[in-house]
Amino acid sequence: MDSPAGSGILKITADQFALLSTACEHHDRGWGTDDATVGACWDADRLDLGRVGILPKRK
Repeated sequence: MDSPAGSGILKITADQFALLSTACEHHDRGWGTDDATVGACWDADRLDLGRVGILPKRK
């Protein structure tokens, strides 16, 4: 995936874009992560599952 980080579309660094890409690409796999940024994205995604009738499983 080409990085829009340097194009001005997103005001983020290439490293931040890489984290965002990881979070988006793997959000539905149920994995864990040690990265707080990716984890926050995945947690936020799970909080919104109720709108489509899906309840997350407790671990």
